[in-house]
Amino acid sequence: MRTRFGFYGISEEEANQIRPPLRNTTNVALTSPFGAQDIEVGLTAFFINDKVTGSMVRSFVYFEGKNLTFVPVNDRQQASIELHGVVFGDNGSVIEQYKHPATVSLSESDYQQAMQNGMRLSFDMPVKQPGSYQVRVAIKDRTSSQIGTAGQFVTVPDLNKNRLAVSGIVLGTVAGDATEAISNPGAKRFEANSNLYFACVVYNASQFANPVMEARLFRDGKNVYSGPEVPIQTGNQPDPNRLLVSGSVKLSSNLEPGSYYLQVVTTDKNGKDKVAPVVQWIDFEILRPEPVATAPVK
Repeated sequence: MRTRFGFYGISEEEANQIRPPLRNTTNVALTSPFGAQDIEVGLTAFFINDKVTGSMVRSFVYFEGKNLTFVPVNDRQQASIELHGVVFGDNGSVIEQYKHPATVSLSESDYQQAMQNGMRLSFDMPVKQPGSYQVRVAIKDRTSSQIGTAGQFVTVPDLNKNRLAVSGIVLGTVAGDATEAISNPGAKRFEANSNLYFACVVYNASQFANPVMEARLFRDGKNVYSGPEVPIQTGNQPDPNRLLVSGSVKLSSNLEPGSYYLQVVTTDKNGKDKVAPVVQWIDFEILRPEPVATAPVK
């Protein structure tokens, strides 16, 4: 092997000349495969379909409040941000864009909560054609110009073919009993020995004889839990072709902290025609329990 004495490179002056202007840094971060990590951002993006608006990608965006620049204004804490969203097609072209500047204004109690648990925003972007897409979002702190990005792949099915289809999965908690609606939607961090609640929309289920749903948990590619097959109830809902279904999984105390996947499998059981199962996945994290402080023994 031979090497040349010295090195190839450019000077700081040359680098500054080709560096993108500050206003374009968000677009660069959105298109970069490496993203930006100045602000810690989490994303849950999934396909949904509505009679009026058609198919959309709904995004729940989590970001750390402690990464933003808050300034006191009267009796509140305020930060100025920009929320960007882009849907890329399979050829890399931009299908849809979203941009929304916002001022986050929090009371002192909400500010302390944001510092500890972060914040969440949500928005929709229409997708007219079925296919596979990449969704990327960016949060920019307009005061410090720091940026955080996140991305996820989303598949939009063709509902006109009358096949069984499932929206993306939404995780969350339930404030009261299990009959209440999911709160904190889009959450991805849960404590062991708690209930993991999930919800999704099943499309075209009314056209099948006995649609059922099963939930499974995976850790490092291994199945650590398989729930029973639960019939999907097609009655008592306003639209039989768009059924909102939900369930829960008990996260046992012996599950190790770390990354997991929830798999939801939907199929038609014992139907005349064999229907291929529809599988949806979503990742989440089981938190490490906080150490319990003990008083010294005297």
